Amino acid sequence: MLKPRSIFVFLNVFHWLLQLIIGDIPTWMQVSLAAFLIALVGIPHGAIDHVLFVKNTKASPLFFYGFYLALIILIVFIWLLFPKVGLVLFLILSAYHFGQSQLSSYNSIPALMKALLYFLWGSSILSALVVYNQVEIFHICGASKDLLQLLVVFQSPVFKLLLLFSTLCFLLFFTRFAGRIGFQNVAVELFVLGLIHLSFCTQSILIGFSIYFATLHSMEVLQEEFSFLKSKLSNFNFLSFVRLLMPYTILSLLGICSLLLLSYYTFLPMSGTLIIFISISALTLPHSVVMEQFYSVLRKGSNA
Repeated sequence: MLKPRSIFVFLNVFHWLLQLIIGDIPTWMQVSLAAFLIALVGIPHGAIDHVLFVKNTKASPLFFYGFYLALIILIVFIWLLFPKVGLVLFLILSAYHFGQSQLSSYNSIPALMKALLYFLWGSSILSALVVYNQVEIFHICGASKDLLQLLVVFQSPVFKLLLLFSTLCFLLFFTRFAGRIGFQNVAVELFVLGLIHLSFCTQSILIGFSIYFATLHSMEVLQEEFSFLKSKLSNFNFLSFVRLLMPYTILSLLGICSLLLLSYYTFLPMSGTLIIFISISALTLPHSVVMEQFYSVLRKGSNA
């Protein structure tokens, strides 16, 4: 099975070479690539939250759907009533979740320090994405009236301070555990973090983020989910996994596409970009809760 890190490097190198050959990549091509990667692996990586949660907690499906939908509705209401608060919460949740998926396997790090490292790692890459792409963010937000109010958040000097603080603190704290997790693992993680920064700095915001999100985040999670289910279910294979992923992947894609069509034909008074923000944000909170439980089970299994 291909490693997400190898695919991440390949896609970045391919895009850098493409830029050298044809110059700036047309916007339609960037949007197409981002949509393809997110539809192929980004959305599917959260499509079996119901399976993981019920299997790991023994909770009823009714309880799962109740709590999942309640969290989605809560986030949507926050966005509609307080968009700036919604954006800040989205960034905080995303920072923790990205760090969670990247560093969850290091079980020898104490739980509280591990949670702090999650947030520092995620804050480092998200603040980098914002700081390195200020001009693009200005154009994206300026293109829609309902996004203009979010510029106040994105243009805040806090992001530059957060980039410096979170990166330095992560380097300081993470390297302290080299004796526990191995110097090679520390070197690899720092190298990957540097590659992400390089990608975000040299690629457009859409290309840089979609390549990271599809490979180092979503593909990594999909492989962990597959390995876990394969160990729990008899005769479970790749086709079984794909069939399991399909229903909610298709449902999510149809839901988002429907909202975008309603926006395009002005039935929904909201820009397509804001719809994407709200949709991803609404799914991130409950998905993070499920993955926290999932990684907790993996930790107990590895320590058993």
